[in-house]
Amino acid sequence: SIFVTDSKIEIELPNGTQIIAVATSEDALRGYTPTYLVFDEAAFIDNGDAVYAAAMSSCATGGRVMLISTPNGMDPLYYKTYEQSKTGKNNYNVIEMRWYEDPRYNGKQDGTGLFWIKKDDKGEISEEIREFRSNKIKNTYRF
Repeated sequence: SIFVTDSKIEIELPNGTQIIAVATSEDALRGYTPTYLVFDEAAFIDNGDAVYAAAMSSCATGGRVMLISTPNGMDPLYYKTYEQSKTGKNNYNVIEMRWYEDPRYNGKQDGTGLFWIKKDDKGEISEEIREFRSNKIKNTYRF
């Protein structure tokens, strides 16, 4: 193994880099001073804004923070931070990736990837939309 430490909650590399998984609680980072802190699925963290506020004191010496999530309504952490970043009210940089931009989901470049089918009230297909990426153009076909 290339790891010095390899457990369910911690990995340490030979160069001293540590990756540690911690619980999402207000005192989870007590005693840690992370260089980089990642909140995964930030929109789903219970009391996310309080957990975030407590974690920020651990990053006060220059640690960087990343919030990653799929949307979950208008939660007080991810949604609020996302909206503020779009209007320049914080220093976060928004990077969006929609499901159809992921090459694992959009199939071959010939349009045979995933598609949406819209059905009417009777359950009959009223519209079919295929979305895929080419190298230069996003194509949307309606059949």
